[in-house]
Amino acid sequence: MPLYKNINIENFRGLEHLRLDNLGLVNVFFGRNNSGKTTLLESIFLLTGFSNPLFAKRNK
Repeated sequence: MPLYKNINIENFRGLEHLRLDNLGLVNVFFGRNNSGKTTLLESIFLLTGFSNPLFAKRNK
């Protein structure tokens, strides 16, 4: 899986604009319920696209 140092998300589900800088190998996202944590993780999953080995399994 590629290493991303920055991610910019625009108009994805409930996220209008989100910019994450200085990401590392391990990152922790926390917050209240319904604050967008799962949406953030799903956007990163989609960003990996066909390079993600789980993508093919999930779409069958």
